[in-house]
Amino acid sequence: MNIPVIALADADSPLSHVDVAIPANNKGRESIALMFYFLAREVLMLRGSIPRDADWDVMVDLFMHREITNKKASDEEEEEEVAAEEEQADVTETINKFKDGEEGGEEEEDAGEEGENWGGNK
Repeated sequence: MNIPVIALADADSPLSHVDVAIPANNKGRESIALMFYFLAREVLMLRGSIPRDADWDVMVDLFMHREITNKKASDEEEEEEVAAEEEQADVTETINKFKDGEEGGEEEEDAGEEGENWGGNK
């Protein structure tokens, strides 16, 4: 199929069907994450997005130690809180309108105007 196979290979990794072996420790979670960070940074450098002599603005440990599931859960909780606050604000606004008598008066006026215009005769 002519698909190149690239591997993060340790000293004892079999390389029988590997086209490009990148020497790395592939035993630990942090070492694999660090290698992916280096690869992503190198791709950005090759594309010209960041210069080679630029300082690192993202710490490597932040890349390795963030939990995606925790971030998704916190985002969902924030969205639920915002939705609940908006719903509560809508209910409070409606209750205040009924207390002030705004909503009932407007409906009666609108109904009277619509009734007059139905037939087109004045």
